[in-house]
Amino acid sequence: MDCTVLITGASGLLGRAVLAEFKENYSGGKVVGTGLSRADGKDIIRLDFTKEEEVESVLNEVKPSVIIHCAAERRPDVAERDRDGVLKLNVVSSGSLAKRARAINAKLFYISTDYVFDGMSPPYEVDAKPNPLNFYGVSKYEGEKAVLSEYPGATVVRVPILYGKTAPGNNAESAVNVLLDITRDASKKVNMDHRQARYPTNGESCGAVRCGAIPTADLAPTTYLHFLPFHHVFHHYSPQSQMLLVPCMPFHSSPRPPSRGSSTTPPDERFTKYDICQVLARVDGGRSVAHLVPVTVPDPGAASRPDDARLSTRRIREVLGEGHLALKFVVFEEWWRREIAEETR
Repeated sequence: MDCTVLITGASGLLGRAVLAEFKENYSGGKVVGTGLSRADGKDIIRLDFTKEEEVESVLNEVKPSVIIHCAAERRPDVAERDRDGVLKLNVVSSGSLAKRARAINAKLFYISTDYVFDGMSPPYEVDAKPNPLNFYGVSKYEGEKAVLSEYPGATVVRVPILYGKTAPGNNAESAVNVLLDITRDASKKVNMDHRQARYPTNGESCGAVRCGAIPTADLAPTTYLHFLPFHHVFHHYSPQSQMLLVPCMPFHSSPRPPSRGSSTTPPDERFTKYDICQVLARVDGGRSVAHLVPVTVPDPGAASRPDDARLSTRRIREVLGEGHLALKFVVFEEWWRREIAEETR
């Protein structure tokens, strides 16, 4: 039986990567993406998740067996300015989608964030109590609760800050990618955070992880069964809430070869924004970062952010220790070295 996969927010950084991964590698059924401002009507159909009648219409038309819910307002500073709009999208609409997913018996993956934690006691295990510092984190935590309240069988997937291939000319899609633009513009001094730890995660890796996340016990076999069997991992993690913390790494088993910029040993992937800028400048022709001023105190005009919300990998390492697959790490600097080299060809 074919399994149709619906990916929301498929015109955004993460959703686009997830959609591309499924389009390329998933043979279990149809793959449909939804978007709002950048929907093309072909691979991505237009859907405003704040309008229930549109959601119902799309679900009735697509009839998904799996829904990967990437659509959200992800920008902390925007969330502070538009709290009502963010609550409607990140919480109310997510809860409504969960209710509808349960009604049609579709497996639901809700994408959340490490910003549900306060950054005071890293690394965070799956059962750590959330305590978000900013309204974005609050909205995603409330979204988690809304989703699981409506659909206890749903799965919450928390990921750190994302980077990867953005839409042409739109590095602002990623809080990491946009730093490349800042390092290249030396026309003015810019204060750059050198306090808060970040663990940048490649969106393409997340796409591969999601593609391997379909529960094989319930759905038709696919070509991606060689990926991490997430239905087992979720059980090992927290059978009560079914939450998974995804560290900044993709998971591959042979026969899929690792991409360039991968290794089998974990690099030190802890960065401040200033550290990231130094890496980007180094691989971008050895640019100077003299125009960047490292700052070790929080910006009083910006939304509060956790100092270190690192997600624990302890439980997932226990599972991987059972020999399910080989572990591959995308090395941040090497990915950017390759990306910038391709850009300049």
